[in-house]
Amino acid sequence: MTIQLKYAGAACLVVAILSAGITRYYFPQVTVQTKTVEVQKDITQDNVRIVVQQVKKPDGEVDTTTTTLDNTVHVDIDTKSSQTAQLAPQKNWFVGADAFITGVNFTNPAYGLFINRRIAGPFYVGGAVNTKGEFGVSVGMEF
Repeated sequence: MTIQLKYAGAACLVVAILSAGITRYYFPQVTVQTKTVEVQKDITQDNVRIVVQQVKKPDGEVDTTTTTLDNTVHVDIDTKSSQTAQLAPQKNWFVGADAFITGVNFTNPAYGLFINRRIAGPFYVGGAVNTKGEFGVSVGMEF
């Protein structure tokens, strides 16, 4: 008994979608850095008022009262926060191992190795070999 082509294709599609989702969730491509800057501004205002009161008493004596109102320094603290996004560095090599079965024959699997190298942007070229003597080349794209 062998697996039909449409079921194998559907299984490959489901695995590809799940792999892409898990990769994006656990290995995000963008990191966010938050930078907080606290700025202290000293605003000085010369707001000094001197009030002098002179009171003449009936016996001719002069009573002088001096009051100083001082509102000179006002301190203002401002906090600014900014976020910057950084792209994660891209890795240029991808190495993996796999196992193959033919139909439902689980007794004789083929084990293989593959290696891929980034050639430009998201594009890879690679090669593979397995224990049944098969080898191949591949071209792929990261998304």
